[in-house]
Amino acid sequence: GTPGWMRLDKTRAVMAALEAVGGAGCARFVGGCVRNTLTGHPVADINIATVLEPPVVIAALEAAGLKAVPTGVDHGTVTAVSGGKPYEINTLRRDVETDGRRAVVAFTTDWAEDAQRRRFEGGEDDSASRNVARYAKAVAESYMPNWTVALVYRLDRFDRGGDHSAFNALGMPAVRFTENAENYLHQHQDLRMEGGVEYGDTLANIDFAYLAKVTATNTLAAASMASAPPPPANVKINGGVTSDTQLSWTASRNSTVVGYRVYWRDTTEPAWTHSRDAGRGEALTLANIAIDDFAFGVASVSADGFESPVVFPGAAGAFWAH
Repeated sequence: GTPGWMRLDKTRAVMAALEAVGGAGCARFVGGCVRNTLTGHPVADINIATVLEPPVVIAALEAAGLKAVPTGVDHGTVTAVSGGKPYEINTLRRDVETDGRRAVVAFTTDWAEDAQRRRFEGGEDDSASRNVARYAKAVAESYMPNWTVALVYRLDRFDRGGDHSAFNALGMPAVRFTENAENYLHQHQDLRMEGGVEYGDTLANIDFAYLAKVTATNTLAAASMASAPPPPANVKINGGVTSDTQLSWTASRNSTVVGYRVYWRDTTEPAWTHSRDAGRGEALTLANIAIDDFAFGVASVSADGFESPVVFPGAAGAFWAH
C-alpha cells in the first residue's frame, strides 16, 4: 500500500498544490524518503522533484495557502511549509557548471537527465548540516572521555520540531541535540498529579551531570567553529576511470587559514576516518584511493590547529558564502 508519510494531509496538500498547476505527474518524491521506504527505514525528511520552475512552484504553493520559502531559487530549490513541516522541492535541472560552492544550472523537464545528475553527484548524507553534526561529535569526544555523541540522520524526532528546523528551511546549516532516553512522564507534560503519578518537567528530575556534558558539547562545537577559519570554497573532485582521486578548492583570503586537510571515509561509515594534510595548496591527489569507494571532503586549518567543518565536494555539501 501507500506509505503512511505519503498519506499525510500535509504531504498531500503540497503535491495537490503542484499538480493543480502542472497536472498529474509533474512532481515526484525523490531522495532519502524513497530510499528509506524501500529499505524499511523510517522517513523523516521528504524531498520532491518537479518539472515546474521555481517561480511557478512559489505561485502554486501560495495559491494553495501554503508557505513558500525561496531557499535557493537560482538552483531550483523552494521549501514548502505544510502543517508545520518543511518539504524541499527541487526543479529538475542539469548542471552547466558546478564549482563546489555554486552551480550554474539550466532547468529541464527531462526526468532521465535530472536522474543522471543526481546519480553521479551523490552527497545524500553530506550536506553542510550533516558535516556540522560530525564536527560536533568529533570535537566533543576528543575533549570529553567516556562521552559518545550519536549521529541521527533525521531532521528531527517524529511529530516534533526542533529550533534548528527553521534554519534548515532557509537553507542554512543547523543541527539539534537531543537525549535518546526521554521520560515522557516529565517531558511535554503540564505540571500535575494524576492517579498518584507526578507529571511535568521539574528540577528534581534533571540529571545535572548529564546536562553539563550536553552543555559542554554545544559549547565546544560553537567555540571550535568560532576559532576556526571559514570552510573552504569551490571544493571539486575528480577521479572517474582512474585509481587516484583529485580534490581541489579555492584558497581562502582569510588570514587565519594556514592550510587545508583532506578527509575521507568508507561510504558506510558515519564519521570521517582518514585524513591527509594538503598544506597551503589548492589541490591534493590521493594516489591509489578510488573515488568510487569513499566519501571525501576538505577542511580549513588555522595556525592554532582549529579546523572548520568538512566540506563535501559539489553543491550538495556547500556551506554559506563567505
